[in-house]
Amino acid sequence: MSAALDIRAYREAPGLMVHAFRGTSDALNVCFAGIGHSREPLQGIEFARTATMDGRDHALFISDGTRSWFNAPGLLENVARLVESYATEVGARIVRTLGHSMGGFMALVLPSVTRVEVAVAYAPQASVHPDVAGDDLRWMDWRNRIDAHRIRSVMDHLNDTTRYYVFHGRHWRERLQRDRFEARENLMHIVIPATVHNVPQRLRREGILEKVTGACFDGRLTALRELLAPLGARYRTPGSIEPIAPSAALSAGGPDASFTGRRP
Repeated sequence: MSAALDIRAYREAPGLMVHAFRGTSDALNVCFAGIGHSREPLQGIEFARTATMDGRDHALFISDGTRSWFNAPGLLENVARLVESYATEVGARIVRTLGHSMGGFMALVLPSVTRVEVAVAYAPQASVHPDVAGDDLRWMDWRNRIDAHRIRSVMDHLNDTTRYYVFHGRHWRERLQRDRFEARENLMHIVIPATVHNVPQRLRREGILEKVTGACFDGRLTALRELLAPLGARYRTPGSIEPIAPSAALSAGGPDASFTGRRP
């Protein structure tokens, strides 16, 4: 077991807490917290060992107490400025993002406003907009608090240069988010059987969470496939499924929600 990580408070604002770690490499990994325990005003630090690559890389840990999926006014730009400032401060040449659930959503959206080479998202939402994913009734206590949605869908905010890795469980409960993602040439969509929303917990239980994340960070696809092979992971490719239509279209009598194309 390696020594304890020296993670320190870096910036604080209403509803936002940022912690930082100084590593020794030229990479900065930005880790976004999920919802956490709703009774706590701010989420704790997540993925400490993984985000720092066991103390090698610089890291920022972003806790959004508003639980707004980047919809809070000015939050996206504020975080982008913080990331750019810290990258300059530590001399990072590479910037990568990481997160689970809401944190994964934020990890996928940040590259739309600042340079990010790699984004890794475990069980992210595709949308929390009522017209897009109104049929997914999870997390409604926080979703209902969003006054205005500036982000309709993650898919609207992807670029052509970042490498995206999106992991979902195969369980039917994940379907209304998982099957609203569309595979792209620069987005690898990985579906893991016998798994629900607890994708990182499953990988940690298998002893491979840090290795899988590191393989994504470094673009080592052969190693990634070898790590995930015992889990029976499936890889979606562009055109392999027809994404579920927005919930508003379905409620208005649009495409049949039961059709999602071939199995992953």
